Amino acid sequence: MPVHLQVKAALFAAGCICRLSEDFSWIILEVFRRLICSRTSEPQVIMAAIKAFSKLDCTLAVIHRVHEVFIDICLLLKDEIY
Repeated sequence: MPVHLQVKAALFAAGCICRLSEDFSWIILEVFRRLICSRTSEPQVIMAAIKAFSKLDCTLAVIHRVHEVFIDICLLLKDEIY
């Protein structure tokens, strides 16, 4: 099985587990941020990480942190996008 498919499967599983624990949501949020911002991540893996954000536990604190993380990601990647 190709590595990017294994990573996508692991991201999906991590997103599902986040529904069980807010603590795990905080941990996986940081993992997603690092994965998305990594210059070595493949585009398929980045998209899988972005899609997995929707599976994070939906407390207001987590949602606020996700918003902050995406602002940071957008600022970091704005030169590459435009």
